[in-house]
Amino acid sequence: MPNLQTSPSPKARSKWTLRQAVEPGIQAIRGNWVPIAVIQLVALILVVAYYQTPALQESLKVVETVKARGGLAFAFFGGMVAGAVVPELAKLFTGRLRSVSKRWLQESAFNGLVYGIVGVQVDLFYQVLTATLGGQATPSVVITKTLIDQLVFSPLLSIPTATIMFRWRYHNFQRETFARELRDRFYLMQIVPGVLMCWAFWVPVLCCLYTLPTLLQFPFSLLAEAAWSILFVFMTQQSSTPVAGSERPD
Repeated sequence: MPNLQTSPSPKARSKWTLRQAVEPGIQAIRGNWVPIAVIQLVALILVVAYYQTPALQESLKVVETVKARGGLAFAFFGGMVAGAVVPELAKLFTGRLRSVSKRWLQESAFNGLVYGIVGVQVDLFYQVLTATLGGQATPSVVITKTLIDQLVFSPLLSIPTATIMFRWRYHNFQRETFARELRDRFYLMQIVPGVLMCWAFWVPVLCCLYTLPTLLQFPFSLLAEAAWSILFVFMTQQSSTPVAGSERPD
């Protein structure tokens, strides 16, 4: 999941506060709440349509079969497409991608690797939730899964994984400079700014997602991730705030 990132000066780092850390996320939510709400509404409509349309349920059995057979390979390539390929296509169609260069190819490949890894993490996480909490979509199960997802998995695993990899690339894979940043209030300055944005977007989406059959949950998350990635392209166009999209595609 994309997260806002800041790069304060060494002097500013020593005085960095929680309020400063969450401010970029708050600004992004205020400036983009309409498209975020639209995506969330579409997610709700899709879930309602699934349960109200037997023909749709039947047609989506193909997706369930592909997901079951594809396993973690499906998760990796699905995550890569949703998080890396889709935003690059959005850039192409909006005129942000003006030329294809060796650097662009390298960065796109790295982006795909990161999102593929996160995709595998997400798929395995969903499997763990199903194994421990079951596959029934009762209100208590849906709420519990959403809370674990947003209070444990996202802030402690998926967001840190992507952020660390992107910041490592930002430092040109130099161990010393990257290690210095990791030791210098890294979580507060690099992870926290994106957590609020993650909550604002994903909590309603996940409440919809966890009502679906288990084999459809990950494909549904890919649709949401792709929509979010496209939105992030426009967010980075409208804002001068440094974001993950300045170093990666979404």
